[in-house]
Amino acid sequence: MENNIIQLHNGSKVKVVNEVDFEFKGLKLPAMVDENNEFWFVLSDVADIMEIKKNSRGQMTRSLDIDEKAEMTICHTSSIQIRPIVLPLLQAVR
Repeated sequence: MENNIIQLHNGSKVKVVNEVDFEFKGLKLPAMVDENNEFWFVLSDVADIMEIKKNSRGQMTRSLDIDEKAEMTICHTSSIQIRPIVLPLLQAVR
């Protein structure tokens, strides 16, 4: 986890320091916590919990503002994976 980095829309990067289950209205959503104590969610997990069909997820991504999404580099021992993630829900609701 210490090698997992979130790249923000402005090019800056933050390090993931923890993984937790975020609870909201009785629902649990896997989340990552960055070095600034901000919560980040994998886009596909958010879509699943909102019951958004896979063929509609591209539209979901396009509807987000540039500062509401980022990419996360996940480093495994044998590979590097890049996954889209979304802005913390608490900020997105404001």
